Amino acid sequence: FTSAAYSTDGERIITGLQDGSLRTWGATTGTELSRSQIGENVSFLNRIGTSKKVVALVRGPTEKRFKIIEPSTGDVLSTSRPIDLTYVETVSVSGDGQYLIVVDNIGTVEVWTLSDLMFRRRLQYEYSGGDAVAFSPDSKTFYIGGDNQNVLQYESATGRKLWQLLADFKPAESETRLIAEKDKRVSTIIEAKKKRDAQAAIDVAAFRTKVYVKFDHYGSMSDPGNKRIVESDEPAESKVTLPRNAADAVWLRLFNDSPLPIKIPTQSMYFPNPKCVHVFPTGEKIGGLCERREISIWHGLEDRTGKSVRYGFDFGSSAILLPNSSVVFPVPLAILRNGNSIVFGYSFQNVKASVNDDDWDYGEKLELRFGEKNLK
Repeated sequence: FTSAAYSTDGERIITGLQDGSLRTWGATTGTELSRSQIGENVSFLNRIGTSKKVVALVRGPTEKRFKIIEPSTGDVLSTSRPIDLTYVETVSVSGDGQYLIVVDNIGTVEVWTLSDLMFRRRLQYEYSGGDAVAFSPDSKTFYIGGDNQNVLQYESATGRKLWQLLADFKPAESETRLIAEKDKRVSTIIEAKKKRDAQAAIDVAAFRTKVYVKFDHYGSMSDPGNKRIVESDEPAESKVTLPRNAADAVWLRLFNDSPLPIKIPTQSMYFPNPKCVHVFPTGEKIGGLCERREISIWHGLEDRTGKSVRYGFDFGSSAILLPNSSVVFPVPLAILRNGNSIVFGYSFQNVKASVNDDDWDYGEKLELRFGEKNLK
């Protein structure tokens, strides 16, 4: 059972169930008198005033609606539009059967009229949960109280707030001043970010052609699954050069000929080198990979039509490639067949918009590809 109500004469109990049925029972005998299938779930069942009708929230295959039902026959007398509240927590009907109040789990309050089962208005109400609704005896007003620890009175016909137990919070003069100062700082930061984003669009358009991948040589590579969380970027495996027919990997070189560092996806992290640092005009510094290092790029795979192919690992890291630097990385030859291409993203890095910002990313994220057609 999800909800229940007595009939007007008190001789029957009407229940809504999770199986979508509406059932009536003898109040004294407990005998089931009738059963009707209304939907997939019937909840928040309420009797409408002194009438024999009930209203309930009925869930269907894709939506939920309020329905007014004659319980003795199971006839649906009227149906509302779909309910757009995600989680209904409270439903209450006024004593005169005119109004339906609906409250969700975050304190959204809606007023409906039952004569036509129409939504009328959504009330201004504080964020809340665990709310209860109580109508006045004449149904002209109703009260709401909940976990926000306040009680408010509204006019049923207009939704106008008439009274509240606790007064609205009014900040002190010092709090008002601090709020104004904060708003000013936030506004300054927002404006600085807008200017940074506008300049980033210009710079990225100019610099994107200066970041590219080229064939370096054929060789061999170890199993990518055996890479550790932290690896050295000292050239090792890339020192071996093999003819194509004896190689199991192709070594590619990623170039950053732009004046800005770029962030690239890597399979492992790499030991920092205090000598490998880029200094921005502002004096801010960012560490990264020096020239002629060996790394593993964390890349995806696409077929000849550009459709993604399942490949690789569901984890990885990132590294910074400094300006005017290049690194080599291996790709198994076995995956560069039938027109396949590797693909990975990168982002330019630049001075942050504010001291409180921790995002070096500059402009849109870009992608690089290298395919079988690019092999020598």
